[in-house]
Amino acid sequence: ASGALSLNAWHTIVVHKRLNTIGQSNGVFEMWLDGTKVANYTTAQYRIAWTGTYGTTDAYGINFLMLSDYMYLPSTTSSIYYDEIQLSTTGP
Repeated sequence: ASGALSLNAWHTIVVHKRLNTIGQSNGVFEMWLDGTKVANYTTAQYRIAWTGTYGTTDAYGINFLMLSDYMYLPSTTSSIYYDEIQLSTTGP
């Protein structure tokens, strides 16, 4: 897989995300497309230390999932179908 999605086909997308220690760049984001790893980041910083204006002092986790194709602006009406969505705290 080249990392690109083909039209009119089903794809399997797996995402692994581990939050960082607050204030450290040790978070993880990994993604597989049809069994091929297409992203591997191990220095993500999802949570930052409280600055007095923003950030966190608590160990907040991920509290939502957003499925969207917001980067694609079709010139005609189109549809995206999602099937067999699974969320896990332990892995596939």
